[in-house]
Amino acid sequence: MKALLLVSFFFASSGFAVTGQRNYEFTDASRKRMLRTFVWYPAAADSIPKELTKGPFQPVIAARDAPVLKQSGRFPVVLLSHGSGGTADKLFWLTDALVNKGFIVVAIDHAGNMTGDNSGKGLIEVWLRPQELSFALDKVSALTEFKDQLDLSRVAAVGHSAGGTTALLLVGARFSKERFESPVPNCHGTKDPYLAVWCKEIETLDLKSYSAETLTRDYGDKRVRVSVALDPGFARSFAPDSLNDVRDKVHLFVADRLSTPFDEIHSKDFLKILGTSAAEIVPDSIHMTFLQPCSAGVPKDDPELKELCANNESKASIQNKVAESIVAFFASKLK
Repeated sequence: MKALLLVSFFFASSGFAVTGQRNYEFTDASRKRMLRTFVWYPAAADSIPKELTKGPFQPVIAARDAPVLKQSGRFPVVLLSHGSGGTADKLFWLTDALVNKGFIVVAIDHAGNMTGDNSGKGLIEVWLRPQELSFALDKVSALTEFKDQLDLSRVAAVGHSAGGTTALLLVGARFSKERFESPVPNCHGTKDPYLAVWCKEIETLDLKSYSAETLTRDYGDKRVRVSVALDPGFARSFAPDSLNDVRDKVHLFVADRLSTPFDEIHSKDFLKILGTSAAEIVPDSIHMTFLQPCSAGVPKDDPELKELCANNESKASIQNKVAESIVAFFASKLK
């Protein structure tokens, strides 16, 4: 009964006023990589938030290293995964909304597939991502400042693009050896300034060389009960039966329109398998609608920023609605 009352309190709350942030670096020896890890959480009410990031995107505003809000009971947890070539702070619009409703968010910058450390190989080997997040959750749950704060019986996952693929893998969806293909199958001749660099490398990779054991393995984390995917990639690489197996555990938000038609990632193919009960098209959205809004006055002459900041004026209202839906979905599934 106490647990149910706490769940009701978290999701019915009018909101926690301050988001706290702590940063860590964990060495994942088994995969030979260092993981920049971030924990965002409800902070003590007297904490002072500040702008913690600079750049073309709206900044992260959080209280660095502030004490965790004291209350009876533990906080539900969300594992968050950014898109290919991005960073965790590019989903802060959602992180802040989740923390405001009483979640602790654990996120990483995915080594080999993040800003400043990216490659075609890193883009393809998306199955490393769920393993990294499981590793990060292990590490964070052992920290003195969080080990008594995380409710590991109520864990969810969420991500955008390749991060959405990660969220699906974390809840038990699996790839098919026969179906596995590049998430950007129309790479050849792309006009996209971001993809063009990595497409040259992707075209040199032999995707058939990856073993069935690697591709079809269950990368699910038993602690993750539900997941949300924001316009995820690799739609045609999943085994349809594995998606059907997790239908009741997932919800997908799919982009309505293409900003660059040639670079279709086929995310709408998920609807053919999952149906509208587990996936929905977000009206007037494009792939980058789910990325952190850009700051006012961002230069328009940078072709990559022009793509990343497309439809910036409508992002906030769409993101607010999507965030509300995600919170409601998690509330219904994490009872």
